[in-house]
Amino acid sequence: MIFNWALYIVLAALSYIGISLMGQLGGAPASGTLGVLINAYKPLTLLVMLVANGLWIVAVYYGLQETRTAIPAAIALGVVVSFVYSLVFLGGTVTPLRVGGLVLILAGIYLLA
Repeated sequence: MIFNWALYIVLAALSYIGISLMGQLGGAPASGTLGVLINAYKPLTLLVMLVANGLWIVAVYYGLQETRTAIPAAIALGVVVSFVYSLVFLGGTVTPLRVGGLVLILAGIYLLA
């Protein structure tokens, strides 16, 4: 039981780190729709996206072994992971409103579990 929860949390966090990285890699400036598509389908960006989505699928599998609310909890965990990613790698800022939002999200995860 604890092993399923640990796999669920770790794999969900890794998947959202990958999704954030994919957004960063594919977010290069583009001149038009075709340029955006080319940025999204570069080999490294595509590989990161596929691995991250695979990790998310496996995380949800282990989460569903323990609770039927695994998908909403994984999405909420992804918001927290993406916020921390933006702070660490993208120079995001912490405001009281954002901290309040994170507290609400964490409380929701706790109540779902």
